[in-house]
Amino acid sequence: TDERRFTSSLTSLSGNRLLSALTERTVSAGQTDEIALFAEAGSVVIGVEFGGEVEAKRLALYSHSGGLLCYTLEVDKVLALTDNSSLRDFRVSVSVGGEHVASIHYLLRQPSAHNVRLAWLNPYGAIDHYTFHSLGQLLRTNKERIVGADGVRVVRSEGRWEEVLSSGYLPGAVARVLASLLTSPKVWRIDGDEVVALDVTDESMTISDGES
Repeated sequence: TDERRFTSSLTSLSGNRLLSALTERTVSAGQTDEIALFAEAGSVVIGVEFGGEVEAKRLALYSHSGGLLCYTLEVDKVLALTDNSSLRDFRVSVSVGGEHVASIHYLLRQPSAHNVRLAWLNPYGAIDHYTFHSLGQLLRTNKERIVGADGVRVVRSEGRWEEVLSSGYLPGAVARVLASLLTSPKVWRIDGDEVVALDVTDESMTISDGES
């Protein structure tokens, strides 16, 4: 199996818990996601539920000795379990020792060149992922000016291209969790097998609960 390293968590870990507050996620065909757990010793069952189906289909079964566990969710394997060609979402459930621990709702985005997959270190020491929609790039110019007898003069001009990403409409609670990537010490862009470290700038963010 692949080696998986976790970093320090800001929360004391005990019992059974999902190492993420992001339970509404987006994925596309061909992508993967990480489901990280802190769990007591016991049987760990991971299943998937599709709309309209009464019983969940099993994705994985582990005999866990206790501690950290990371499951790699392969979207293509999930899609292979259903005949629904117009599937828009699915739900993954996690239980430990027969106790329900977490339910994660996945929204399927259609594969597109405008999809941008980001990963970032969350406060639990695990990694969250989300697929955003790229709105394109803009050129941001920083100018250094001095004021003299002959008026204002630009002495240095520096430009850089920045990509603008959109999550689309989100409930307020989900948006606040997603915003943790803006303060994360590590953020990456995932493009197939290529992983690139990013600098994230926060110019503006609008959050609405949709209650008004």
